[in-house]
Amino acid sequence: MAGSRAGHLPSWLILTSALLVPGSGHVFLGRPSRGLVMLFWMVILGFMTFRLAPPQAGFIGQISGGAAVWALSVVDVYRALKARHSKDQGGMNPCPK
Repeated sequence: MAGSRAGHLPSWLILTSALLVPGSGHVFLGRPSRGLVMLFWMVILGFMTFRLAPPQAGFIGQISGGAAVWALSVVDVYRALKARHSKDQGGMNPCPK
């Protein structure tokens, strides 16, 4: 169902949702399990760095593990959108399912 909606949603909206809500871009692309895995690792690594970071570290330093996974998930959504666009235009898909 999410895969059929992805054709109707503009790419900028999917990418914006990935920026605002971690894992949602993957859901809109029809890959909810990948989004859930990204969200899982974001929470786990964010918690680990929060607990292990020194008290002098700022808030971003304390959640840097989760922030890194979040940034990678946004890049992953962008690459999937780029591959989908290339496939729609008749090009080869560099990232098959």
